[in-house]
Amino acid sequence: MNSKRLIGLSAFAVLLFLACPQPTTEVSKDAALTEIIAPTGALDSGTVVTPMVSISNLETETETVPARLLIGTDYNDIAELELAPGQTDTLKFRTWTALVPGTLAVRCSTMLADDEHPGNDTLSTFVLVRAIDTARVEVAFGTDDGYVSVLVAYLPNPFGFIYSTIEQARVGVSVSGEDTLLARAAYRFNISDRQWGDVTLHLNCIRKQGNPGPVQAYCVPDLGTLPDTTTPIPQVVDWLWTAVDSGVKTGELTPGPGEWFEVTVPESTVTAMESDTRYLAFMFRLANETIGAGNWYELGNFEYAESHTEDKPYVTYPRYR
Repeated sequence: MNSKRLIGLSAFAVLLFLACPQPTTEVSKDAALTEIIAPTGALDSGTVVTPMVSISNLETETETVPARLLIGTDYNDIAELELAPGQTDTLKFRTWTALVPGTLAVRCSTMLADDEHPGNDTLSTFVLVRAIDTARVEVAFGTDDGYVSVLVAYLPNPFGFIYSTIEQARVGVSVSGEDTLLARAAYRFNISDRQWGDVTLHLNCIRKQGNPGPVQAYCVPDLGTLPDTTTPIPQVVDWLWTAVDSGVKTGELTPGPGEWFEVTVPESTVTAMESDTRYLAFMFRLANETIGAGNWYELGNFEYAESHTEDKPYVTYPRYR
C-alpha cells in the first residue's frame, strides 16, 4: 500500500470518528431518604422534639440535598444537607412541639433536582401524641386511714390501740389518764389505674396542740385494711407501728392548722412500694418522738371529711386520657 493511499484512509477514519456520537460521562443523581428518626412512636403532649431523618448520597459527586418534612397539618419545614459521594448523614429540622393529641402522619421527601431514582425519595410514618391529665384518688373507706397509738411506758414493745373510725388521725404525744401515748398516722390509696410518674399525697392539718415540731412522711408497704373497731385494752400493734422501718422517708414538714400540705413520692419509690393489689400506703410520725406530752397534730381523714363535708385525703398522679 503506497503512502498516499495510507494517508487517505487515515483521514477518512478521523472524519468517521468525528461524525459518530461519542459516549459521555454523565453524573447519575440519586439522593435516598433512608430513615425517619424522629418523631416516631408515642410522645406525651408538650414534648419538644427535633425532627431528624437519615439521607444517603448515592451518586459520584458531592451534592447539597434539600428535604421537606411534614407532621400532621401544622408542621412544614425544609432543610438541606451537604453529602459527599456515598455518604449517609442525619438532617435536622426546626423543633416541633407535640401539642395536638392523636395520631399524626409524618412524611419526608428529598428534593434533589434531576434525581433519577424518585422511588427512594420519600418515607412516611406516624407519631402518637398522648394527652395527659391528672388523676385524683381519695381515701375510699374509713378503714383505709387512721392512727396507731402506743403506750410509751412499754416501748420499744408497741402495745396500744388502732383507731380508724374517729374524726382525726393523730401524730404526736398525748396523755390519757396516767398513760403517755405516742401516735403515728396511716393512710392507704388504691392507685390501680396509675401507669407512670410520681405520686403526690394531699393532706390537711385539722389542729395542733403545743409545739410538736416537724412531721416526717414515709411511703411504706401496704398496711392492709385497718380494724373497724378499737379494743378497750392495749393490743400488740407492731405490724402497724413498725411499718416505717420498712418504708422510705419522702418528706419532712411542719403542718399549719387549717392548711393543706403535700408530700411527693418519686416514681422509683412508688414502683418499689406499691403492693400487688396496687395500693400505696403512707405513715406520719414526729421527727422528735421523745418530745414531752401535749405536743401533737390532728390530721384529716375519711370520717372528718364526711362529717364536715370537706375533701378527703387524696393522691394525684399523671394519667393518659
